[in-house]
Amino acid sequence: MSISERLVKAPRRKWVIGCSLVGVLVLGLFGFAVLQVVDYPVVALRADRVAAEYRAAGLPWVAEDLEKLSGTGSNIGEPMVTILEDGAPLWSKKSQPIFDLVGEGKYREAKALVDGLRSPTVDEFAAMSSLDRIWLTKDWDLGPNVLFPEYADVKTGVKMLAARAEVRARVGDLDGSVADLKASYAISNNVGRNSNLIAMLVGIACRSITNRAVLYAAEARPNDAAWIDRLRVEVESWRPESDLNLAMQGEAYMGVAFYRNFQGRILPGSFDFEDSNYNPPDRLVRRGFPKGVMNRAMMVRHMEAHLDMQNIVKKYEGDPVGMTRALDKFTASFESGPLKLSQFGNRVLFPVYSQAGEAVAKDEMMPKIAAAVLWARGEKIRTGSYPKTGKRFEIVDFQTGDFVKVKIIGERIVVYSVGKDGIDQGGANLFDSGVKGDDLGEAFPPKKRESIVKSGGSSGGPGPR
Repeated sequence: MSISERLVKAPRRKWVIGCSLVGVLVLGLFGFAVLQVVDYPVVALRADRVAAEYRAAGLPWVAEDLEKLSGTGSNIGEPMVTILEDGAPLWSKKSQPIFDLVGEGKYREAKALVDGLRSPTVDEFAAMSSLDRIWLTKDWDLGPNVLFPEYADVKTGVKMLAARAEVRARVGDLDGSVADLKASYAISNNVGRNSNLIAMLVGIACRSITNRAVLYAAEARPNDAAWIDRLRVEVESWRPESDLNLAMQGEAYMGVAFYRNFQGRILPGSFDFEDSNYNPPDRLVRRGFPKGVMNRAMMVRHMEAHLDMQNIVKKYEGDPVGMTRALDKFTASFESGPLKLSQFGNRVLFPVYSQAGEAVAKDEMMPKIAAAVLWARGEKIRTGSYPKTGKRFEIVDFQTGDFVKVKIIGERIVVYSVGKDGIDQGGANLFDSGVKGDDLGEAFPPKKRESIVKSGGSSGGPGPR
C-alpha cells in the first residue's frame, strides 16, 4: 500500500473508532436510563412485603408507634415544661459570664451568680434528675421539620451543674459537688432516653461534659486521697445509657414521614423545611404509602435500609468495636457502586449515621478512662508515683481493639485512645500544649476549662435538625 493510500485510510479508521465509541456511550446511557425507569416500579412492587417486615421488626409505622417507644406526653413537670417549651433560652445570657468566672478561677464570684439564678433555680433544674426521661411532645409527621431547640437548654443546664460542682469543691462543699455531678449525669441519661438520634447525641455530649467536670472537681483538692477516691467510686457507678437502636427508631420514622409528604422536588435548594407553607400540619399524610411510584420506591428503600441497620445494631450489642466497624462498612456501602435513583435518599442520608456507632463506643469508654485517671492519681498520692500498669488501665480502645495508652509526664498523666486516625500522638492534645490531634481520653491535671464550658456559650448544643 502506497503512502498516499495510508493517509486516506487513517482518517477513516479514526472516524469508525470515534463513531463506535459514541455508539457505545449512547447505548450505555440508554441502558442506564432504562434501568432507572424500571428501578422505581420494580422496587415499589415490594412495598407491602417490606412494610410488613418493617412493622414486624417493631419499627414505627405511624407517629403513635414512635410515642409508645418513649412514653407519651410530657413528664418533665413544672417549671421545666415552661422553660424548655416556651422558646426562651435557659437563663438567657446569664450563663456565659458564670462559665467565664469559673474559667478565670473566680469561684466565689461564680457561686454568687449561680445561687442567684431564677426561673428556674439550678436546684429546680437539678430536680430533673429524678425523672424517668425528658420527653418533649412533637408532631413527628413533620419529618425533617421537627426541631429540637429545647435540647440546647438541657445542655446549658448540664454545663451549669458541672460548673457548680467544681465551684462547690473549690469552696469546700464536697457533698454538694458530688450531688451536682450525680444530677448532671442522671439528666444526661434522661435526655438521651428518647427515640431520636439527636436526643441520644445530646445525652452523650452531656455525659462528656460531666465526665470532664469530675476531673475539675478532683483538681480542686489534688492531694486529698479520700476526695479523689470518692470521685472515682462515683464515676465507677455510672452507666451511660446510649441506645442506638432506640435512637434510630426516630430516624426511621423521620424518613417515613418525609417520603409520605415528599412533593417530588429533588433540585438543589428545593427543600425549604423552615418555610411554614411546606407541608403544613393540617395537610400532612400520616399513614400508608405515598401515591407516586417514585416516592413509594424511595420509601421502600428507606425501610429496607433501617431493617438492615437495626439487625447490625442488635447483632453487635455490647461490642462497641464490632458495631463501629460494621456500621462504617454499612453506611459506606451507600456511597459506592452504581447509582440507583430509588437509593438516592439513602445515598444522601445514611453516610451521616456513620459516626453514630463511634459516638456510642466513645460514650462507653470515657467514664472508664476517667475512673482510671482518678485511680492513678490516688495511687500517686499514696505511693509518690503514678502506676504505669494495672488492671484499671485495661480498657479496650474501640478504634483499635487494643488497650488504651498511658503516658506520664512529671506530675501529669493521660489515659487515651489513639483516635480515628489510628496515630498515637501521645495524648498531647489533651494537655494545654496547643497541639492538635484526635487522641481521645482524660488527663490529670485536666485540660483548661475553656475547652468545655465555652463550647457553644450560653446557647450551646444542637440547633435545628
